[in-house]
Order: sequence, then C-alpha cells, then structure tokens
Amino acid sequence: VLDLGCGRGDWSLALAGRLGTEGLVYALDAWPEGLEALQETLAQREESRVRPLTADAGRGIPLPDSSLDMAFLGVVLHDLAEDGKAEAALRELGRVLRPGGRLAFLEFNKVDGPPGPPRSIRISPQELEEMLAPLGHRRIRLEKAGEYNYLALYESAM
Repeated sequence: VLDLGCGRGDWSLALAGRLGTEGLVYALDAWPEGLEALQETLAQREESRVRPLTADAGRGIPLPDSSLDMAFLGVVLHDLAEDGKAEAALRELGRVLRPGGRLAFLEFNKVDGPPGPPRSIRISPQELEEMLAPLGHRRIRLEKAGEYNYLALYESAM
C-alpha cells in the first residue's frame, strides 16, 4: 500500500496495523520534517511494516510499475490540485498500481470550513470523478466519512 502525502505518517501507521504481518506500507511525502518525525515514531514502536520515501509525487513515484495493491490519499489531493500536480500524480499512481488495484481518496466535503482548506480548493466527489475517469479508473464506492469528509474508492484500470 502507498500512503501518498503521508505527512507524519498517522494514516501509514493505521494502515500497517490493518495489513497484518505480511503487509507493507510505503509512506511517501516531499516534506522531510514529517518523514523525520515518522522515522522517530517507527523506531520507538519498532515498526518495520512502514517504509518512508521522500519524493514529490507530481514528479514521480520511486516504485516499480504495477507494484502496489492500493494507494491511499488522505486529504491530500486538493493540495496536489492547487499546486498543479494532481494530474501527474494520478498518472504515476496508475503506473505503480497493479491492474485492478485500488485508489482510496479521503477528502473534505465541498462546503465552507473549518475544519479543512478553503472551499475553493476542495474537491467534490463529482470533480474527483472528472479527474479520474479519463485515466480509466472506475469508482467502486462513495461514502460519508464522518461529519466533514467523504471516502471514494476506485479501481485502477491501468
């Protein structure tokens, strides 16, 4: 599993806990301080199922083609879109996911906050669909994820 835009790795750690002893989570971010904090947490917990990677997903994901079963983006796609990197990152995700792999997006509902980013950069489920459909990804599920967020699950066609 890839946790793209992992920050300090909270979601990475949660994912590792759900994958069992054979699972592996790549925690990818361009923020060195966040990855340093994650490294400290991993050392304290003696956690070996999370592998931090420093990279800008808009410029490339340092993993082989078709090497992942799933990618998770926890409230990060709107930042990639605002920086003009969403399309490149989504193409890279298509490259590293195996055919039939899953893409999971947790995003803020497109309403005024707080919490979360300004409404102007939030991505609605319909906008997410418009971003992913040209890449051949198919939505499997869309559901409410608490009071402020939604979770969208897609299947990779690449």
